[in-house]
Amino acid sequence: MDLELERLLGEHREGMVVRTGLRCHHGLYPILCCNWSGSTVGRRFLSCSQVEQPCEFKYWIDQEFSGRARRVIEDLVSLRQSMIELFVNSSEQWDAMYAQRQGA
Repeated sequence: MDLELERLLGEHREGMVVRTGLRCHHGLYPILCCNWSGSTVGRRFLSCSQVEQPCEFKYWIDQEFSGRARRVIEDLVSLRQSMIELFVNSSEQWDAMYAQRQGA
């Protein structure tokens, strides 16, 4: 990947429009995405930024991961999902306890 593209992507977060010079089939600047599941887990790509009717534009930034790197990424994604579930469950429990105390 060219250094200018890597610098530009380093300044953007997932879901932000990136003015890379590339454009989707609608002629729009793409958004930066990261795949969180499947065989391409952990790979970044640029995708159409149109929400209602996105086109099929997809520009892969990262090469496919293999071996240990892929296993580590899959483990991190799994850990991330576990942490999200723990947060949701804890929030629900906290809200229930708070509501119970307010009623007492």
